[in-house]
Amino acid sequence: MNTPTVNLVDFWKDIADWPGGKGSVSPILGCYARELGDILPDNLKERAKALIPRLIGIATDGQEKARGYLAVDWFIRRHTHDWLWLVPELRADAARLTALTPMTTREDTDNVKRIVKEIASHASASAVSARVTSAGSAWDIARLVAEQEMRATGKDAVWSALWAHGASFAVSKAVRWDNARNAAHDAATVVACQAAQKAMDKGVTEAAVRAAAKKSLALVVDELQKSAIRLFEQMIDPDGYSSPRA
Repeated sequence: MNTPTVNLVDFWKDIADWPGGKGSVSPILGCYARELGDILPDNLKERAKALIPRLIGIATDGQEKARGYLAVDWFIRRHTHDWLWLVPELRADAARLTALTPMTTREDTDNVKRIVKEIASHASASAVSARVTSAGSAWDIARLVAEQEMRATGKDAVWSALWAHGASFAVSKAVRWDNARNAAHDAATVVACQAAQKAMDKGVTEAAVRAAAKKSLALVVDELQKSAIRLFEQMIDPDGYSSPRA
């Protein structure tokens, strides 16, 4: 079908009103697209815009469950991995995630439960250690910055997309979403706290401390935002999926 030119933001707000009528767009993709519209910088929104015409008419293609597994797999083996890798003592745990078989079935996700729980406990221990050795408001600033920067990488976009489809949400629950999310947040906080503490030791303003914490996470944010767009494309055509590292 011919797809009219449309403003990207308008599309993300009114995705159900596109040609083909309500329900012509995959619930998972529609929700994910709207969330991406809230987090991506303008240059990356343009990359996502090129994918929009491919969304129309695939709501009934029978791939929603596959999209749910793709979202969970990306969050565990790419998103969580990248945050863990920032902390040297957690890199072995990060490697465990990428060594996992891509999750495409409920059995796959069940096998991940124990691993994710163990990794979350290790990340929590690192966070406790960082908090004990921090001074002043460095830890509190780091926690806030870490949460903000993680949100900018697609964390909430994936969560919302899984909520958009009941079966897929069951998939996310099976792999202990909270454990993976907390592990990633703890790792990001450890790194941000170290940067914040160094800035505070120089006697700079609180704004400068926040900027330092944010800068320490910037590379991962940029890479994960680009990866979130690749996930978007992979969910459009699940059969073409290979690895969250692609």
